[in-house]
Amino acid sequence: MTLGPAKRKRILTKFRKVVFELGRQRLGRDLEFRDDGPTSLLDLPKRDSTQTIESSDDILEEFREMGRVSAGDEDIEREIFDRSKTPQGTFLDRQRFIRVIRRTGLQLDDPRLYDVRRNIDECHDYIVNNLDSDEAHGIDFLAFRGIISNSQEILYQAIQNQFEIADFPTFLGDLRQMYDATWNENEGITTNYTQYLNEYHADDAWGVSFCSVDGQRCGFGSKTKMFTMQALMNPFLYAMSLDELGHEKIHSIVGQETSGGQYNVIKLDDQGRPHNPMGNAGAILLASLYKDDLNKSDRHESFLDKMRQISGIQSVDESSVSFDYAAFMSEREVCHRNSSISYYLREKGCIDNKKNVEHVLDVYTQMCNVTVNTDSLSVLAATLANGGICPITGTQQLSNDSVKSTLSCMLAAGMNDHSGIWAFQVGLPAKSGVTGGTMIIIPNFGGFALYSPKIDKSANSVRAAKFAHLLNEKFHLHEYDPVHLAHDFSNNTESETVQLIKLMIAAETNDVHRLMFAHINGFDLSKPGYEDVTCLHISAAKGHVEAGCPIRAKNRLRKRSESDFFFESKSESEAKRIPSAKKRCVAKRIRFAFAFFRNKAKKANFLYSFFYYKCA
Repeated sequence: MTLGPAKRKRILTKFRKVVFELGRQRLGRDLEFRDDGPTSLLDLPKRDSTQTIESSDDILEEFREMGRVSAGDEDIEREIFDRSKTPQGTFLDRQRFIRVIRRTGLQLDDPRLYDVRRNIDECHDYIVNNLDSDEAHGIDFLAFRGIISNSQEILYQAIQNQFEIADFPTFLGDLRQMYDATWNENEGITTNYTQYLNEYHADDAWGVSFCSVDGQRCGFGSKTKMFTMQALMNPFLYAMSLDELGHEKIHSIVGQETSGGQYNVIKLDDQGRPHNPMGNAGAILLASLYKDDLNKSDRHESFLDKMRQISGIQSVDESSVSFDYAAFMSEREVCHRNSSISYYLREKGCIDNKKNVEHVLDVYTQMCNVTVNTDSLSVLAATLANGGICPITGTQQLSNDSVKSTLSCMLAAGMNDHSGIWAFQVGLPAKSGVTGGTMIIIPNFGGFALYSPKIDKSANSVRAAKFAHLLNEKFHLHEYDPVHLAHDFSNNTESETVQLIKLMIAAETNDVHRLMFAHINGFDLSKPGYEDVTCLHISAAKGHVEAGCPIRAKNRLRKRSESDFFFESKSESEAKRIPSAKKRCVAKRIRFAFAFFRNKAKKANFLYSFFYYKCA
């Protein structure tokens, strides 16, 4: 595996830090070195978040001591400090630092930045309390190094554009345009499932949030408005059940096909199972098995705690994932359809006759009325996109195999009876709820959370569907789109030389889609390589005249002036204009490149020798 320069630098930084610490400790013992200050980070007293400012005579000096022994990359930390310092260029400007961090997509409530946020707040309080002092107080570079000493890796990645989305401001602007474009969509009606939900969702709210697999987040509109998850909880219940009970048992009682009907259809497949875990029948069956050794309240508490962990919530005071008791009581009184499904499942032997159906309905309805907003739902979606690892905590919450099965079922049946059309047009795993919430998963990239209470006849949010189509048109996110993830904001650490080599290989093998993708993303296909050979020359030498990408190139092999070349508009004779001897030379150079990059040294040497003596 070849490491990029940024990855290699991070590894060397970590290695240097370990060696630095071990060396200091070893020298300190062998030479019986004594000093009033700390000799390593391990010698510094651990800071307690409950510690008050009065417990230290000069908290800034404590962080300076930490900065002196920090083994971080001073150049990168200097770059962060220079971007964030005051106009006078002496001390850190807290507001500037916040703006620098937010431009990378990180948010201050990110758990990975907790120590940085707490340390800066303590320093700021200390500075405010000492304004009357004759000595000027502020966070200088040395203190800044100590402040970020526990969060160096995440800050390095952010500043060096090593996240999934390198140009986050551009991405943010594109999403803002899509959000504004869908604001005027007024079709659909609010759910009349219960009177409480109908009244609660009567306003014309519209919220969109996004979270990448690296924890880059943003949101627009009603992003903090709470709403009940309803069927949005089904994918997570399914993944939890797979982890708890195993794939073999779960898949023996729940299918993986679309039912062909609405989400609350009362029927089973030809094996006597609910068709899939995304509909009400499958979710009710899984709810009957979830932690069935506990009582109802403990099962509810366990599910809610797990949802909070998946969303990255670590504070007990955080309420972005909660529970609406009023909505639960309102729904429990009128859930006659779900009651019919439950008794039907018990009649068919899916639910054990010993189980109390009313208790099963209580547990299921409690799960449906867990509340989220689009900000917290986007992190839940990003956890699925990240293989079960929460992007803002880095903890594995769901197994990779369970997530794979969950995303497959979401693509097949996540959008109710509209799932087939959704898979055809959008091609991304998604799930909707009757309250207007929708989450869209882009595997290995991120998750979108959308909320608009106006739904269509398939119980899918009208605005969310429109937003998804605009998203696909802009970024080509469809899983089977040849130009996949075509955007100019994503991280690409490959050098132009490496990209050019790959495109020349694509031209030699007639890989039209790769050439189209490069052209859409602004790569100069007329860029010359070895001996001024371009992708066009290689395609012409191989006789590939059907590719459909316009290229302007200087045909230096024939010493022509700059001309327009359209592969599909040229006849076979266009390729023959290049002298056959030169064509053979170009072809041999490309075969040499193929052999070299595939580590076939003997073949490479042979081709090179043949080319040198025969075609020079």
